[in-house]
Amino acid sequence: MEIPGVSVARLMTDDDRPLLHRVIIAHSFSQRLFGLLPFRNLEPHEGMFFPHTRWIHTFAMRFSIDVAYLDREGRVLYVETLPPQRIGSFLRATAHVVEAPKGALQGLPPGTKVLLTPLQRESTPSSTKSQTGSGAERR
Repeated sequence: MEIPGVSVARLMTDDDRPLLHRVIIAHSFSQRLFGLLPFRNLEPHEGMFFPHTRWIHTFAMRFSIDVAYLDREGRVLYVETLPPQRIGSFLRATAHVVEAPKGALQGLPPGTKVLLTPLQRESTPSSTKSQTGSGAERR
């Protein structure tokens, strides 16, 4: 599921249906530690992928998010919406987690296989956009 050296990707189903157009891949310790905390909001098509992660939390988050728990092969195990100040579900088979704006992943049935498709290299999708006034806002 991981793409070494790629920081931004597109999340698609294995039948080529786009789910999220710009996904930050949390490779670094700081990305994994802070996740979406630096963001005030996300655009409907943006998200974050946490490789080798089994559970997440929304402490100090400013907005609700959808969370998809994936197995090692990228199959959806469970999708839930978490408001701020919550701990996500713990599923033993979880290997990766995707976070997205509330509503972006709802209706994604368990068993659906998802894939990451590399985009051009950039640090984060929203940090560049926020300088121009569009996209997700950072603190």
